[in-house]
Amino acid sequence: MKRILFSTLLVLGTYSTTNLLDENVVERIKSTAGNQVDEKGKTLDEPKEESKTFYSLEQEEVRIPKTSKSLTQTIDKQITILSRKRPFKAKPKFTGLKMNQDKLRKTLLKTAEQLRKWTEEGGDEIAFLEQFELYKINGFDQKGNMEFTAYYTPIFDVRTAKDDIFQYPIVKILSTKDSITQKRLTKTVWTDDPKTAAAIRMQGSGFIKFSNGQKELLNFNRQMVDKALLPQGDSIVDRNVFVQYFNYPKGSTGVPLTPQHSIAVDPTLIPYGSCLLSATPVISSKGKFIRHEYKLLFAQDTGSMIKGMHIDYYCGVGDEALRQARTMKHYGKMWLIIAKDEVTKEKVEM
Repeated sequence: MKRILFSTLLVLGTYSTTNLLDENVVERIKSTAGNQVDEKGKTLDEPKEESKTFYSLEQEEVRIPKTSKSLTQTIDKQITILSRKRPFKAKPKFTGLKMNQDKLRKTLLKTAEQLRKWTEEGGDEIAFLEQFELYKINGFDQKGNMEFTAYYTPIFDVRTAKDDIFQYPIVKILSTKDSITQKRLTKTVWTDDPKTAAAIRMQGSGFIKFSNGQKELLNFNRQMVDKALLPQGDSIVDRNVFVQYFNYPKGSTGVPLTPQHSIAVDPTLIPYGSCLLSATPVISSKGKFIRHEYKLLFAQDTGSMIKGMHIDYYCGVGDEALRQARTMKHYGKMWLIIAKDEVTKEKVEM
């Protein structure tokens, strides 16, 4: 599901005509508001070589989505991420914003706090445009296009004993340790689907469901395998071993994921904790592109296959989430949200 795209330099342009750009801006380019792709995404320009020049995009029309106060819980997770001293875990290449990492963290934190307040006050569109600037991510084609794929959290039936149907092992690494070796103890359960382990690895985590209805969340963590006391006598390999995890899916930032709002990003290009406006592709159950829908998205996760201008959209848990994730393969656009008072301060400093 996840693929490696061309890894290109992230270039940001501002929503308004006044820009926070490096000094080597040499020209303005036309608005990309009319840039379109066909239903199969086949008409996009070929990705360009990395640009050494930063361009200022002209203002484009966007729609600010209606929000509910429940979204404040998701924004609180961004505040949690950005309140850490070193939230990014990778050096961002935000070439359109003239900020060091500490300034960027403080700016994104102020933005998240202000966005939370805006949401609590009813999420008015005019108020949004008065309070925030939108910095467009130029994408891999310098016209704003980014690839969207999706992921979800699967659920698989398991049994505690092996039989003719449930015969494929899944090893859980427990929190308790062996008193002699000090390695983590494990417990083997059995699934009826030989692709269970591969699916959990691909999605990053997955629920297993026992015959009594109890569910447990397992997380794939290769580093924990060497710390575990694996069972003897079974054909257990690293790819079958998972860590017994929390009761809800978490991203690589350690915060719970929110369906339809959390995304996995390349953190060298889009820092963790970013709040973003997105023209997100809407795909039918038959895989046909329908339209773009404006949404607020939040960078909370990553994946080994998420490189460059590639967004992985979290759909949720179970079969319906699987249906949505399976058909998501298209292009959309994104804007980084920055609080206007932070923009004003930066202009004064410069």
